[in-house]
Amino acid sequence: MQKELARELRVGYSEITHLVEVLRAKKFAVRRRRPSDRRYIVISITSYGKWFMEFAEPVSVKIVTDWFKRLQKEEQEELMRLCNKVEKGAEG
Repeated sequence: MQKELARELRVGYSEITHLVEVLRAKKFAVRRRRPSDRRYIVISITSYGKWFMEFAEPVSVKIVTDWFKRLQKEEQEELMRLCNKVEKGAEG
């Protein structure tokens, strides 16, 4: 359900609506109404979306790894410290 997805991702409902529309336009996701309760909307990843994620994850990891290699060890540690700080702020 979109509300559950918004809560899980900690974003507003309108942002999820927009995100789902973008994913649908790119054929990564589909939106279906539950037959037993037409008010309930289920968001599912498509087989193309799954394929893309399997392709994209290793590529994105390589890109980030290459970026990190450009930093000095102290800079990498500082970046990790800042990322952890941002993550903790988002949690609570």
